[in-house]
Amino acid sequence: MDKILASHEPKSTQNVKEFNGLVNYIGQFIPGLAHWSTVLSDLMKKGLEFKWEPRHQKAFDNIKLLAKNTPICKSIDYTNSDPIMVIADASNRAVGGYYGQGKDYKTMTPAGFHSRSLNPAEHNYPTHDKEMLVIIDCLKKWEPHLMGTRFEILTDHAPLTHWKTQPDLSPRQVRWNETLTRFDTDIHHIPRISNSAADALSRYPYAQDLEKSSAHEPITPFINATSIIEFDKDVLASIAKHYEDDGFFGPVIRNPERYPL
Repeated sequence: MDKILASHEPKSTQNVKEFNGLVNYIGQFIPGLAHWSTVLSDLMKKGLEFKWEPRHQKAFDNIKLLAKNTPICKSIDYTNSDPIMVIADASNRAVGGYYGQGKDYKTMTPAGFHSRSLNPAEHNYPTHDKEMLVIIDCLKKWEPHLMGTRFEILTDHAPLTHWKTQPDLSPRQVRWNETLTRFDTDIHHIPRISNSAADALSRYPYAQDLEKSSAHEPITPFINATSIIEFDKDVLASIAKHYEDDGFFGPVIRNPERYPL
């Protein structure tokens, strides 16, 4: 950790490679790492001239800030009767999840985090497959910790709860199903508002910017229609209150200066 925080601005492709190597070593403990490390990884592409731009500096600074504010994780206690949970979510550009143990998913102590960018082929997956991809990603990453013990998988994509009984699986889904059957687990649905941390891992710390995911070509936004709707004030107040109580967003709200925008 000290080496990451003490790192100087990279001056060459080799410097970037060395820095990303350090960061990836503790990546499972850093929410949102995938987006920023991918920005720097672009500098390592063969045939491209090394050119340090503002976006690279921003990624470099945010990685160090994220490393400085790494959440404290605790290993799974297999003698504890509290349930073990894996919570996962996918966005248009990345996948993210975390696992841990506790009375419920809102208060559980995390044991590890996972996030990475989608590759070009995965960008074209339908939503159903992207959401399953992140679950399989997490299972493979934490297999040594999850194999042989009961745990629950939580997702905000409700159709996945029927995965085990889904008829007509594609070859890719068949492979994923074989992985899933190695574990003692079931998939359960939780609303997106409750899945805030995993959702944030697949999106945080960036907003979905206006880029084509595969070609990285800028697109022009346009307004097709506008409408005005009125939300129930009690519902909005309830949402705001739960964000403050959320185990992931609570610290961000209370200490915004510690987290990059």
